[in-house]
Amino acid sequence: MVSPVEPSRSVPESAPESVEAPAPQPSMEPALPEDQAEGEGSVETPPPPSLQERLLALEAELAESRDLYLRAHAELENFKKRTAREQAEFRRYANERLLRDLLPILDGFDRALRAAQGEIAGTAYQEGMQLLAKQLHETLRTAGLEPVSAEPGSPFDPTLHEAVAAVPSSDHAENTIVELVAAGYRYKDRILRPSRVVVARAAAASAGEERGDEA
Repeated sequence: MVSPVEPSRSVPESAPESVEAPAPQPSMEPALPEDQAEGEGSVETPPPPSLQERLLALEAELAESRDLYLRAHAELENFKKRTAREQAEFRRYANERLLRDLLPILDGFDRALRAAQGEIAGTAYQEGMQLLAKQLHETLRTAGLEPVSAEPGSPFDPTLHEAVAAVPSSDHAENTIVELVAAGYRYKDRILRPSRVVVARAAAASAGEERGDEA
């Protein structure tokens, strides 16, 4: 016979064992004062400037801006004056280059008139040449061109004359003009070309130099 099976007995589960947390260890760092501990995490902000400080700062900025404005205004006025002066000078001497180019033509007329005095003196051709030269000189004088005075016997002026030779002369004082070689011209207050002249030197000095050369 089969013996009856006994019902299984349930074994009560054992409660889990509780794990105790380790006890906190004492800190080795020294304790900070209470006020220092509170301020360590925050940054102190400077106090806002007072009304007097703000007013002084604004006055300084205003003075600097005013100085910059005055400097810029002065530079602009100087630029305007310089530009106006340059433009006026340009208009005043606008014909200078043209007149310089006409000087060789005037020289050609003068040479032709001097040559005509011997061969065709008194002819209609000479009279026509003289008329044309006179009209040309008058037209250029209206434009501001004038001849530089270089009369024989007048003093030599290095600002107006150019000495091409020096000759001994008993009829002229020393350092005076003996002969005009080429006429000079001025345009308003500018010398376009000095007069080319022969200058006199002392006759006694030249004779002494000649005796010295012979010795």
